[in-house]
Amino acid sequence: MSVLIVGAGVTGLLFAQGLKRNSIPFAIYEAEEAATTIRGQRDWGMSIQWALPLLQQILPEDLFKRLQTTSVDPHYVFPHDGNVMPVYNVETGELVKSMPLVKMLRVSRRKFRALCAEGIDVKYAHVLTNTKETGTDLVCASFDVMGSSCRDVEGALVVGADGAHSALRSLAFQDWPEQGLAMRMPYIGINTSVCYNDAATAILIRESLSPVFAIGIHPRGYWLWISVQEVPDPSKRETWMFQLQWTWAPDNTPLGTAKPSLPILKAEAAATFAESFRVAWLQIPDDAPILPTMSQSGSLSYYRKHRFMGKKC
Repeated sequence: MSVLIVGAGVTGLLFAQGLKRNSIPFAIYEAEEAATTIRGQRDWGMSIQWALPLLQQILPEDLFKRLQTTSVDPHYVFPHDGNVMPVYNVETGELVKSMPLVKMLRVSRRKFRALCAEGIDVKYAHVLTNTKETGTDLVCASFDVMGSSCRDVEGALVVGADGAHSALRSLAFQDWPEQGLAMRMPYIGINTSVCYNDAATAILIRESLSPVFAIGIHPRGYWLWISVQEVPDPSKRETWMFQLQWTWAPDNTPLGTAKPSLPILKAEAAATFAESFRVAWLQIPDDAPILPTMSQSGSLSYYRKHRFMGKKC
C-alpha cells in the first residue's frame, strides 16, 4: 500500500521525491490548484545551508543540477568558503557581527517548489476532510475534490505536510483540540516583497548585503531582515525585488498589536533607522501591499491512539 502525503509544499514534495528515489509507492494531495500558486499572493526566500548535500541524495540528478535556477539571484553563485550573514545595529548602521555560513543557496520558495514538483504526480485541488482506520494497518483518507466531489483513498500511512494550520493535525487531535492548535509566537510583524523600480535604490540596498541578505537588530526590540528576492536581469537593477521583514513584540510601542499602516512604518524608520534599512523602508511604493505576519509553530504532542498514522508507525 502507498504512503499518503497531505500537502505538496516544499516539504511534502521533497518527501515524495525521496520515496520515489527509493521505490516506495506513494500518493500526494494538495489543496491548492497548482505548484506555482503563491500563498497569500506573495513569494519569499528560503536559505538552504547544511541541508544542501542532503538534497543531492533526495532529488533526481537532473533536478539537483538545476537548483541554481531556483535561486533568488540565479546569476550569483555562493562560494564554497567565506559566506557570512551580516548583522547590523539598525539604529546606528554599525556592523555588529558577521556570522560564518557554510556553502549555501538562497532560493525562491515559488521556483523551488515548482522544481521539486517535476516528475511527481500531485493530485491538486484535494482538500482533506477526514481520516479513519479501515483495517489491519490501513488508513482511509477522504478528500473534497474541486469542491464538488468526494474521494476516499486507502494507504499504509498518512503523513501531514500541510503547514501550521494542518488539516491532518486537526483531525488527529479532534478529541483534544487545544493540543492540535498551532502556537502563536510572541511577536508580530511584516513580511513583504518589494520592487523599488529605481536602480539607485536597489544598488544602495544590495551593497549592504552579503551580497544576498542581512539581519538588523534595533534597541527598541525590532528584528529586521533584508534579502534579494528576485533578479530577472542583473543589468536592469530597477527590476530587482527584495524581501523585507520587520518584527516586534505585541507590547512594543509605537507599533503595538495593531496592523501598522505603511505611513506609520515609514515614520518609525525615518526617525530611528540608519541606512540601508531606512532607505529600504522609506522607498517602498505607497501602493505596495504590506501584509502582517502572525508567526505560528506546531508543538510536539502525544496522543494515545495512532489512528491516523498506521499501527506500525
